[in-house]
Amino acid sequence: MNRLAIIITLFLVFIHLLACNKQSANKKLLLGNWQGIMPHTEQFAAGFAFNGDNTFENKQGYYTSNGKDVPTNVGNFSQYKFQHDSLFIFDPATSKWDYHQIFKVTPDSLVMTWNSDTLRLTRYQEKKEALPDFDKIVINFESDGVYKDIYSHIDVELNKDRTIIYRYNLDENDVGTGLFTGIVPQQQYSELIDNFKHAGIKTLKESYYPENKIEEDHAAVTFVKSGKIIKSITDKGYFAPPTFFWAYKPFINLHQNIKLNRVSPQGTMSALQYTSYSKLERGTKRYKDALFISTSDTFLLLCYIAKGKICNTEFETRFQLTPNQHRTKKEFTIDTDGRYYKFMVNDKPVTVDIGFNFYDLNLAKREWDIFVQ
Repeated sequence: MNRLAIIITLFLVFIHLLACNKQSANKKLLLGNWQGIMPHTEQFAAGFAFNGDNTFENKQGYYTSNGKDVPTNVGNFSQYKFQHDSLFIFDPATSKWDYHQIFKVTPDSLVMTWNSDTLRLTRYQEKKEALPDFDKIVINFESDGVYKDIYSHIDVELNKDRTIIYRYNLDENDVGTGLFTGIVPQQQYSELIDNFKHAGIKTLKESYYPENKIEEDHAAVTFVKSGKIIKSITDKGYFAPPTFFWAYKPFINLHQNIKLNRVSPQGTMSALQYTSYSKLERGTKRYKDALFISTSDTFLLLCYIAKGKICNTEFETRFQLTPNQHRTKKEFTIDTDGRYYKFMVNDKPVTVDIGFNFYDLNLAKREWDIFVQ
């Protein structure tokens, strides 16, 4: 072997070792947890975990879509690998290895391609906090953007005994929508609860709203203990911290991976039809106060009514509860004192006892709006 051949061989070996060292350095820097940063879009809520055994977690999950239903979740976990200096991540939704260009990776920041976009992420440390053993978690999710109006909204009441009430509305003519009940398997229930323990619930604000935007995806989550609302959090436009989004998003797809039984909205269950937010009203026709109740708090209250005990108790009406019937033109008003709720079922008045005064326990300290007719 002549001298030139030796020099070329040594140079190629040097380049190979340099590439291997760079690949090794990139992989070492990638290890750990990453979350998206500004701007506030669904990309902002992106979250990844690169593990030393080449497993990969997409905090938002992988989804397939037929364009008619809520996209189907096919799991959060996958694998990644390096070929030369290129990062490839296996996509369970397509069963393909996708190439992701890394523009920058440092101990604290990562810039890479994702779904044809440039994604900017920052490193974060997972923190787990102790939370009360909630009796209920209630979630409302309404989509105006991310899923291109594929559906209107989903409501879920998850109880401590793993039973759920699930309302899934696309449009009023879609036979796949409606009201359902079921039981969440123990492992899945534990995962859903554990996700909130990583979301920093105690330090989250009660509401997160974007400025100057109306058409945005909207979520509301209510945590309940012994009938008392411990905390309600509203997230519009993904302005809450990403860890909160990762916790409530799995509830949207619960109907796809557990057995649900359709419930006919008859009797007291009719209170759960097509309702979003609600309001309490009091006063005269000229001077009337109104207290608006969030979507998740509304679904919580209506679930109490739906599961309440029909009785003949007479009570003095303090308020009129008016759920927002956004999919029907029928007027639906409930007379109540906070514990007893009287409304029409099949053209007959029915009084329901929920067993405690929901208003006094949860709403009495909230601020009313005053209207002059």
